[in-house]
Amino acid sequence: MIRAEKTEYLRVRYNFSCGYCGITESEFGGTLTRDHFKPLTKGGRDSVDNMVYACADCNHSKGDYFSDMPDERLLHPLYDNVAEHLHRDGNGVYQASSALGAIYLRVLDLNRIRYL
Repeated sequence: MIRAEKTEYLRVRYNFSCGYCGITESEFGGTLTRDHFKPLTKGGRDSVDNMVYACADCNHSKGDYFSDMPDERLLHPLYDNVAEHLHRDGNGVYQASSALGAIYLRVLDLNRIRYL
């Protein structure tokens, strides 16, 4: 697949929303970015199976974070049930309900002002 085809595939696969925080393209104000879940610098592949459609804020916050350690890994938005690990309180603030949820919140900085 060429770059444009990969992006379009990811847009549809992630329902035109950030795989990490859920913001839609229309809420964000345009198309989102492609994040290599396992960064290329850490041995990740440049294939759609290793990409998450992500807003620029989540992509920037995540950076090149990746861990092979089970208790330090980042939840994958398609392969893990993220909702089992975090929830929003009455004020819309994300709260972790597991150690993996806490990593997800910290790495992606989900409680940044833009999303509350």
